[in-house]
Amino acid sequence: MEPGRTPDYKAVLLSDTLATTWRDCESNADATGDDGLRRAVFALRDQFLAVLDDVGDPYEQEYLTLVFYALVRCHWIISNIQAGYRISAGKTDNALYAQSGMLSALLGQVETCLQPSDVNVLQRALSRLPSESDGEIVYVSPPKNEAVEQTKAQIVGLQVAVSELQQERDRLQTHAQNVQNEQAILQAQFGTTDPKAIVTRVHNLQNRLAALQEIQQMVGNLEETVGLFDN
Repeated sequence: MEPGRTPDYKAVLLSDTLATTWRDCESNADATGDDGLRRAVFALRDQFLAVLDDVGDPYEQEYLTLVFYALVRCHWIISNIQAGYRISAGKTDNALYAQSGMLSALLGQVETCLQPSDVNVLQRALSRLPSESDGEIVYVSPPKNEAVEQTKAQIVGLQVAVSELQQERDRLQTHAQNVQNEQAILQAQFGTTDPKAIVTRVHNLQNRLAALQEIQQMVGNLEETVGLFDN
């Protein structure tokens, strides 16, 4: 967020960018998956929009948005860890993966409304577990699970692959549209899109052009002959 600028929180949460990303996540989910997981993300966003409608104070809105970011990040952490263990167990749950992607996109949008320093503090706090020692609160990193770390890497790889597939899909759609446009041009010019028929018509046009050129040559010769008689 730019210093001194009050964000339009509702506009960010209802942006076309977020809507498009969510549609992509949903399209990658299995149609038979648990749609409730995805609806829960919509409900999470919509509930906070209702809060913003009631709370008009900009300072309160900024604070609540920071709290909302922490809440969404907690849901995202839980979803990612669960997805990691399911992949390690050889289970496929596209609805869960879609929910994780939707939460990630929501986090990215909310981050644009917050100060980077505040985001960093929350991220550090949520990446470690509190432990009480000698009357003081210290933070310890959770034990690393090799399988989970590998799964996280797999998830990142899958997200990259999905992005590349979406780009390829867009390229193919553009190519298909160009082909349709070219077919429309051929239909308008030749009355058909059949290659053999077009070749035949081109040959016919070439023959007619050659015949016209011969006639034009004959006319020129006749005009030259008439000119000689006139002299």
